[in-house]
Amino acid sequence: MLRLSWSKLQTANDSLVFCEAEVDQIRHLREILVNWNKRSLYQVNQVINLQSFAKNLGCQVGTLPTKYLGIPLGAKRKSVDSWNEVIERCDKKLARLILIDAVLDALPNCMIVVFPIPRGVEKKLDKLRSNTENRSISHSGEMGSPNS
Repeated sequence: MLRLSWSKLQTANDSLVFCEAEVDQIRHLREILVNWNKRSLYQVNQVINLQSFAKNLGCQVGTLPTKYLGIPLGAKRKSVDSWNEVIERCDKKLARLILIDAVLDALPNCMIVVFPIPRGVEKKLDKLRSNTENRSISHSGEMGSPNS
């Protein structure tokens, strides 16, 4: 009996599979996954028959570094440069939060110019603002965020 050994990361439309460079592993992988013409095979470490494996799968050979779901594959693990995109995405989200914060400040200020703000309204606005800030903080992270 053939023992298959691989690990995978799957999302709705993508699969990232790590397996040994053995013909039997590749054949079984082809049986499980479809649309190989849309797939790429990437070499990790030394793979002698890479072109042959790609031909058997009916896919192309890709080169590292590449990106998968925004993650740089094949990049140096401790490289600061590989984190630049994550830093930029966090910066954009923070800029969006600052803009929302400014709008939340401006809306009541326009009204205050014309009418004095009643105490109850001030409390309601403060509560809304507090709830919005808490939601923004809990959903603004890149990892695991439903809004990213």
